[in-house]
Amino acid sequence: MLVALFVSMPLIAFISGRLRLQYTVAMVLAGLAVSAVPLGGEVIKVSPELAVTLLLPGLVFEAAYRLDGNELRRSFGGVALLAVPGVLVSAAVVAFVLHLATGLPLNQSFVVGAIVSATDPVAVVATMRQLKAPHRLVTLIDAESLFNDGTAVLVYAIALGALSGDVSLAAGVASFAVGIVAS
Repeated sequence: MLVALFVSMPLIAFISGRLRLQYTVAMVLAGLAVSAVPLGGEVIKVSPELAVTLLLPGLVFEAAYRLDGNELRRSFGGVALLAVPGVLVSAAVVAFVLHLATGLPLNQSFVVGAIVSATDPVAVVATMRQLKAPHRLVTLIDAESLFNDGTAVLVYAIALGALSGDVSLAAGVASFAVGIVAS
């Protein structure tokens, strides 16, 4: 099944090019088509380890390879502002809204906020490249997407530790600061 997935992606890219359809739209349509196929009661399970080991390195490498180093240096302040405080604010807003809307305890709400705080602008960047948006804007969004993943993982780990009672607020802030500086 995994081999079929890897074989289908270039095929979908080829067909989308022939049909002059955006690749991201073609992938969504292909995903919808595959999800409609009955599997006869068979359940497909993908372990998180498989996704992290097999898929994530390729995605991160491809995104990092595309970045223009000189443009990244010029945009680094904006990238850092979006990737660190942006993720923290996003996680906090999600946590407070979830807490107020559902009554879920704030510490559990913050774990959910940490999970959804990192954005993945693949479709946005692909569209911006097709529309020939300014290179600096594309670099800013692409680089922020790379850096916010690390920030979100760090926030998630600290929130999970706080949920189990192993991390105090001061220790969480210190761990976050060390994690950001060390990375």
